[in-house]
Amino acid sequence: MEADPPPAKAKVESVLRDTPLLAFFDTHDHPALVLPARPGLRAAEALAPVWSNQALARLVGTRCSWLDCMGVQDGRRVFEWLQPGGREEGPGGGAPKTGLTVDLLGGDGWSFRIFFAKSPISEHLIVLQGFILDSSPPTVSGVTLPAEPLIPQPLAPDSFSLASPLPHSHPLAPLQALPPSELIKTFDWTKTPLGPQSGWSHSLKTAVNLCLATPFQSSVWWGPEHVLIYNERHFTYVDVAQNRHPHIFGMKGAAAWAELWDYLGPLMDKVFQGQTVGAMDDCLYMTRSGKVEESYHCWAWSPIYDDDGRINGAFNLDVETTQRVIGERRLLTLRMLGEKTALAHTAVEYHQSILEGLCSNARDVPFAFYYSVHPAASVSSPADDPTKDDARSTTTFSLELNSPPDKRLRLRLEGTIGVPSGHPSVPPVIFVPPDLSSPAGQYDPFGVGRAANAHKPVVIQDVRALLHGIEARGFEDVEAILSGVVLLPIHATEGDGPAQGVLVLGLNPLRPWDKDYRKWIDVLNMQLPSSLAAVLSYESTVKRAEELSAQDRSKTAFFSNVSHELRTLLTLVHGPVEDCLNDKELPTRTRNSLRLVQRNANRLLRLVNSLLDFSSVEAGRLKANYRPIQIAAFTADLAALFRSAIESGGIAYNVDCQEKEQRGLVASVDPDMWEKIVFNLLGNAFKYTLKGRISCSLRQVGDDAVLTVEDTGIGIPPSELPKIFERFHRVMEAEGRSHEGSGIGLSFTQELVRLLNGSINVTSDFDTSSDGSGKHGSCFQVRVPLIPSDHTLLQQPAKEDAPPPRDMSFAQGIVAEANRWVEGSDDSEPSSAGSSSGSESWEHTLIFDKSDKILIVDDNADMRSYIRSVISPFCKVIEARDGQEGLDKAISERPNLVLSDITMPKLDGFELLFALRNRPDTKLLPIILLTARAGPEAAVDGLLQGADDYLCKPFRTRELIARVFVHAGWGKKRIQLEKEFSDRMLEHRTMTDSAPCGIFRGVLSTGHISYVNAKWHEFVGCPVTTKPDDWGPYIHTDSLPEIERLWGGALKHHMSGAGEIKLADGRWIWVSLVIMEELDILFGVVLEISDRKALAAAQRLAAEMKESDLRRRAEEAEQRRLEVEEQKRAQEHFIDVTSHEIRNPISGVLQNSELVAANLTQLHDNLVTCLEEQVPFTPTRELIDELSLDLEALSSIHQCSRAQERIANDILRLAQIELKTLQIHGVPFNVQHEARKTVDIFKNEAKAKGIDLALSFGDSLKELGLVELVADPMRIGQVMINLLSNAVRFTERSFVKRVRIHLDASLLAPGPDDPIVPPPAAFAIDTRPLASMDGDVYLYCACSDTGEGIDEKDQPLLFRRFTQTSASVHTVFGGSGLGLFVCRQLCELLGGRIEVVSRLGEGSTFRFYVRAQRVAPAPLLAPISQSSTSKRPKLVTRSSKGNESWRVLVVEDNPINATVLRRQLSKAGHDVDVATNGLEGLEAIKRSLIGDNGQMPYDCVLMDLEMPVMDGLSAVSELRRLEASGAITLHHLVIAITGNARPAQKDAALAAGMDDMFTKPYRIEQVLATMRTMIAAAAARVLSSA
Repeated sequence: MEADPPPAKAKVESVLRDTPLLAFFDTHDHPALVLPARPGLRAAEALAPVWSNQALARLVGTRCSWLDCMGVQDGRRVFEWLQPGGREEGPGGGAPKTGLTVDLLGGDGWSFRIFFAKSPISEHLIVLQGFILDSSPPTVSGVTLPAEPLIPQPLAPDSFSLASPLPHSHPLAPLQALPPSELIKTFDWTKTPLGPQSGWSHSLKTAVNLCLATPFQSSVWWGPEHVLIYNERHFTYVDVAQNRHPHIFGMKGAAAWAELWDYLGPLMDKVFQGQTVGAMDDCLYMTRSGKVEESYHCWAWSPIYDDDGRINGAFNLDVETTQRVIGERRLLTLRMLGEKTALAHTAVEYHQSILEGLCSNARDVPFAFYYSVHPAASVSSPADDPTKDDARSTTTFSLELNSPPDKRLRLRLEGTIGVPSGHPSVPPVIFVPPDLSSPAGQYDPFGVGRAANAHKPVVIQDVRALLHGIEARGFEDVEAILSGVVLLPIHATEGDGPAQGVLVLGLNPLRPWDKDYRKWIDVLNMQLPSSLAAVLSYESTVKRAEELSAQDRSKTAFFSNVSHELRTLLTLVHGPVEDCLNDKELPTRTRNSLRLVQRNANRLLRLVNSLLDFSSVEAGRLKANYRPIQIAAFTADLAALFRSAIESGGIAYNVDCQEKEQRGLVASVDPDMWEKIVFNLLGNAFKYTLKGRISCSLRQVGDDAVLTVEDTGIGIPPSELPKIFERFHRVMEAEGRSHEGSGIGLSFTQELVRLLNGSINVTSDFDTSSDGSGKHGSCFQVRVPLIPSDHTLLQQPAKEDAPPPRDMSFAQGIVAEANRWVEGSDDSEPSSAGSSSGSESWEHTLIFDKSDKILIVDDNADMRSYIRSVISPFCKVIEARDGQEGLDKAISERPNLVLSDITMPKLDGFELLFALRNRPDTKLLPIILLTARAGPEAAVDGLLQGADDYLCKPFRTRELIARVFVHAGWGKKRIQLEKEFSDRMLEHRTMTDSAPCGIFRGVLSTGHISYVNAKWHEFVGCPVTTKPDDWGPYIHTDSLPEIERLWGGALKHHMSGAGEIKLADGRWIWVSLVIMEELDILFGVVLEISDRKALAAAQRLAAEMKESDLRRRAEEAEQRRLEVEEQKRAQEHFIDVTSHEIRNPISGVLQNSELVAANLTQLHDNLVTCLEEQVPFTPTRELIDELSLDLEALSSIHQCSRAQERIANDILRLAQIELKTLQIHGVPFNVQHEARKTVDIFKNEAKAKGIDLALSFGDSLKELGLVELVADPMRIGQVMINLLSNAVRFTERSFVKRVRIHLDASLLAPGPDDPIVPPPAAFAIDTRPLASMDGDVYLYCACSDTGEGIDEKDQPLLFRRFTQTSASVHTVFGGSGLGLFVCRQLCELLGGRIEVVSRLGEGSTFRFYVRAQRVAPAPLLAPISQSSTSKRPKLVTRSSKGNESWRVLVVEDNPINATVLRRQLSKAGHDVDVATNGLEGLEAIKRSLIGDNGQMPYDCVLMDLEMPVMDGLSAVSELRRLEASGAITLHHLVIAITGNARPAQKDAALAAGMDDMFTKPYRIEQVLATMRTMIAAAAARVLSSA
């Protein structure tokens, strides 16, 4: 039995077109297709889609169809599934079985697992809606490619449901809580606006089937009442309608979702208007489990078209994203919290950072507050009373009897979010256990104190009573009632102790306390302790650093105080001892004892200095002062100081620094530090080396200098070697020359090496044998870089011959002590003061004035007494016990110098110095500070404070006296100079105050005006009570730019200047500024110039008028200069072009003439040979070809001559135009005849070049009866010749070669801007009678060609002088650039103009018109009678021949021109004689008249003008004189042939007696025609006279 034929194609298309739901499927992101559903179809037919959406097309990609994307087994399964009763499968293989899962391979290699649900849309069609469950990218060789699938991947649903085809009828059934797929069958639809299912439209049924089959929550809203139908996922997956289903099923939308209808209603209206609306992550407040919850949804509403094409429903697809949106929001909060707390460095900052990090998440943190936890030993203190101001400064202790003090806690409120200030539920202080004696410490409503001892978050669900007055942040658009809190104890350390803080967070009132919420709180509870631990660790580190800094400051202060005390005592020991040793009469025993005291005092001083240096190193105050030095020579010099002591001790001493070899070795080190390093190492080596040798060497190793000090001493035990550089460490029981020492020498040496960016190490052999025969000794090696890492510290270059100066006191002390270690050495030490003869008279060089007063300020009475004893012999001494007393005595006694200690009670030395410097009467007083602080830093500090000198204790007596003497003298000189300066300033002020001009002085660096005189106030108009700096308002706004120029230039650029300034009251002042940059002074002068400005204004007006006239003349002169320059440039260009244009034709003439001459010479020789040998001449083909080539060469010569002729004509006309001698002569001429004559000139050339040349005339010439016109035919012909010449040249290279010239006429002229085209005939024809016609008529001419055309941008350049459109035009076509310029000038002289119309590649058309006049018609003549005709005389000529033959004399000095002309005339049949100059011509004429040798008189004389002996003008003048005198009886016809072409030259020739003139180059035809006419006229005159 055959199957029924498939439905017709038209019917299928009709069904698809009438199914509006397919429009929704076509925009769906998941594949959908329509398959035929008639039974009996084969598999290939049943699986062939009749329609598919865009998503399926993207999935299939490059494959042919969706069948190619599935395997054979899947294809068979799909076919069986489509059959009636086909097996259904669930998406996971389990119940409910509502569809079929198929694996498809996409066109781009992606694999998809798709669940298909089927729904019938007609009797023979079924729609398959697919849902992508999973996808995987393509793989290549086992590697997954990083690509994206063609179809987006949705979230896989947990379960699916598929409804059976909608039945046509169903029985009534009671309302039951059935799933929608079952409920729709039993629901009583008659009670709804939809009515029974049998009356539902096809579109509604399809939409409901699709909704029930969709695996996502979806719903259909149908009809004007928006009746709601939804699927199982709408509730089971989202769970948004608990306790509502099945009550809202089939209900009107406004009633079903009343709480959302204010939001949903307007959206529904848009959908029913045809819009598709949707939103991503839209916030909706849904009622779930009886509570309103915050939820987020991605939803879309699409219109559903009914069967009649109207929108009658809405399809809603919804995916809830609440979990993702809230998760991202909470994750962002954690991240911001981490960022904020990471920036905290203290606990206070940490507390605030927590609240700042939580503040942005208003919904999950509707409110919050934070308590810090502190141990508390009291229950009552002002710090805990919120009514007291200073809540964190003081604490009183009151121990509770029942609780140990170490377990008491005090919780302090650090900050809140969303909590009103002073809220009763959030007290500022909480005590744990509560403080019963203080109301402020008893109240803890949230149990924060208990949470501080907990280790997990504490959740309190319902505390609404405590939250009264706290608003929920972030829920302004919905009512949200706060009810719960969570307390987070923050433990920075592990253990059972209390937390360091408690964070109280309000719970989101619109979110349930579920596992996601708990997880977020747990993460927050883990994050906060770790960040707090980091903050406390940092705070502890900072606190430790501050404690160490405090210890360092204390230690520094201790050393400073000890230094002060020791140095003061040493000064009182060292000074008197030195004074006693200077006494020559001192007994020897006493002197030795004093030397012993002095020597130990020096040792004690060195020890004090070492301790201070070491403390400076530890405090980081000691800095290296780098200087480049010759380190090898410097080290050798230092080591040489020990040679005497070491060799005296019986030790071999070797110093090997290779000073000569390493003379160029320069190292940047601190010389003082290097000296101490070398001396310490050598001193230790000598101290512990009792026999053997000591060696010191220095070598360059790479970029380092290496110092090695090696000895054979006792060595260092291995156990002591690691400790050798520790401070205060000494090797016990070490045998040496002395047991003295502090134990800081090597430690200090190591620190010095480190400051030089170097390193030090030691190796040692310790002899453990009993007899001392083992190897022993030590080797210290110091390595420092030649250039320090911070090379910018270098101060000055190295000087080979002059090592840097240094203080040798340290070296002398070390060497002196080493000398005393040598057994038997002299224990005496020379006095440091010396005992030379110079010491006896040094006091006589000091010239003190007995009236000088020196003020000594020191709190130590012995020091004051000692200094008084030293200075009192020279001047008066005043004493003060402290700084305040010293200040008072300095004011009252006016001393010449103050000698002050620094460390004193009341006022120390620096404070005294500051007080004296700030008083005008003591600011110049010399002050010397005495201090126990040693080193350059201390001296610099003292000098920077304003001291004149700085003397370190202990000091030498003579040095003290010398400094006092010098500074006292300087002080007196300075005071004297200051007084003189004050006097000069007073004189200066008096002079400036009485000056007739305003004067001011200011500070250049700041612009502050420090002084102005009275005239300045008068001229500027600024009141005396006003500060000079406030002069701005008195300046007129018009002068503000000038002020900015002067004042800004002075202050910013340090530029002097002057200018005129207008004041606000209208007056004018002149201001001059002078800059004295080296003195930082701005000096200015002000003069009032109002009267001068008025006079200058009048003078300026006159000057402006004169200047205007001069400017006009200058501009005219400049314009003329520019024109001359332009003419010169153009003329130079013209000369270049003309030279090129002339040379090219001449070259062509020469080459072609040589070629023709050679060929003619050969032909001549051949003919002569034939004649001589009497043999016939037989022409050959080669000869014929050669003659053809000669003819072409002659043609080329002709063309070159024509080119030269054009250039000459252009130059002549240019000269006429420039000299304004070009004249227009209006004569009657036949328009057509002259035009044809002009065109005939180019016919041969055009024919030779293959150019189609044609002439045409307009109808207006005939209609207007214009046969002849009155104008200048010669000038019109020149314009036409130029245009035709250009047209022929530019058309020669074209593919189409055509030149057309057209003439027409009109009674009307074109407008100034109109194209030059004759108006239509209706306007051009004059209907007046011919006899009455007069007035102007306009002749139009157009010359068009098919050349290459002219670019539009180049067309304006065409008619300029010496101008061509481009360089390539001259290169290819030649030309001088004058032709069109001449044309324009001629057209304007003729009363017209010229223009060009051209397009590149299409040829050009040049059009011009000229003004002319009609020729009046001649009167009708009477018929000529026979009688009258017979009476006319016959013409009689001298020639006896019947043909035309004349006798002609050619007078030409150029033999070539004479020969050519003679041959041309002879060829024409005339008898020709030649003369080479004017004199020979006259003689020939005379001979012809006397019939010498049978000659006849000449019919015509052709004469050149420029000739030797006698020129043409002189010759013709002489001829006419002879004719007039009767010496010559005949009048001779003389025609000039010359290269002179100017009109003046022609006029001069005619005036001299020439009958006519031809300009070279000429055409022989024209010459013969003119001769014929003039000879005939002469003959007629002869006959008439006879």
